[in-house]
Amino acid sequence: MAKLHHYGVRGAAYNWFHSYSVDRIHLVSIPTNSSSPLTMIGGVPQGSILDPLLFNIFLNDINMVSPLLKLILYADDTTLLMRDANPDSLIQNANIEANKIADWFSVNNLSINHDKTCFIIFGPKIVTNKITSSLNVSQNRLLESKSLNF
Repeated sequence: MAKLHHYGVRGAAYNWFHSYSVDRIHLVSIPTNSSSPLTMIGGVPQGSILDPLLFNIFLNDINMVSPLLKLILYADDTTLLMRDANPDSLIQNANIEANKIADWFSVNNLSINHDKTCFIIFGPKIVTNKITSSLNVSQNRLLESKSLNF
């Protein structure tokens, strides 16, 4: 709601989004049984028509976190791209910039699934095979992938 307000949504439109997204009660129901109702603290119902719009508004400022990273966003996946001719400075800067993104996630109440997060370095094998440093995000060492088949 703070981001909608920041982008100029006010009055009736703001109140409508607020009533739509705050303190909603959800439950799962199948013909023979239902779960206990739970109050959602925030967010939008999965599969709602507004979900993509609100999610894009929510993520809109992530591109301002790092001038060195190019971000590719698709649904709830985020890809960070960085280039540097020097492999050592690449790893050093990637650690710094990826942690800026992790901090943005934390401030925005999002989490990184470190089990599904990995990195890959493209370049001549003679150069990439010499890289011994690792990429660490939020004090978690990321797995390095050697192929595009994650």
